[in-house]
Amino acid sequence: MRTVIWTDRRGYRHRSLVKNDDPDDAAPMGILQDPPDFHNVDWESVIKDLHNAFVDTGVYSWLELQHKQNLQNVIFRAVKPHIIALFRSMEE
Repeated sequence: MRTVIWTDRRGYRHRSLVKNDDPDDAAPMGILQDPPDFHNVDWESVIKDLHNAFVDTGVYSWLELQHKQNLQNVIFRAVKPHIIALFRSMEE
């Protein structure tokens, strides 16, 4: 088996396992090795957590956003639990 990365009609890239002698265009019929479907994240909760994180860190404007140190950490802490929960749900 070998791995082929391909793009669907909607522009999403996928990774599939195909037989060694199959052509690359057989990838859509191969065994998908994708991450979970991020459409299943509760994005309303992510939005609430992001909002609350910005309130807690005192970021209310573009000027404050430009001067905020560790902005990536603020965003990461708000989004990370939701992404982890999605990946964990795949294991069940």
